[in-house]
Amino acid sequence: MTMKVFAWFVWVFLLCVTVPAVHAAAEDDASAATQVDLSQFIYSYGTVLKASDTEITLQEYDYDSDVEKEITYQISAETKLEGIKAVAELAPEDVVEVYYLEQDGKRTAKIIHREVVEDESAANGAEL
Repeated sequence: MTMKVFAWFVWVFLLCVTVPAVHAAAEDDASAATQVDLSQFIYSYGTVLKASDTEITLQEYDYDSDVEKEITYQISAETKLEGIKAVAELAPEDVVEVYYLEQDGKRTAKIIHREVVEDESAANGAEL
């Protein structure tokens, strides 16, 4: 084998080894940049009663008073939506998680995540 052919094989080998590693590192950096520090928010979840472009009202269980309550969250342009593209997609009885900030008695949703609830009959049919 000539030196030129050997060098070509080494170059191809190094290319095959380093390109996937560099690509994986770039993906890790990108995902780290888009992650949000959830510890800065207050967490809650509940069932949607009504939703509009500016606010969402949920029925939530208040563990302190042992009752169900209706809680309204303001929605802003900075509110991040997960599992939906628009608040209008939310329907009554949808279950959502809300990460919010409270200021001056108002709760502003920072992240709204619609939970995917499996239909039990469909899940049971799939198991058969």
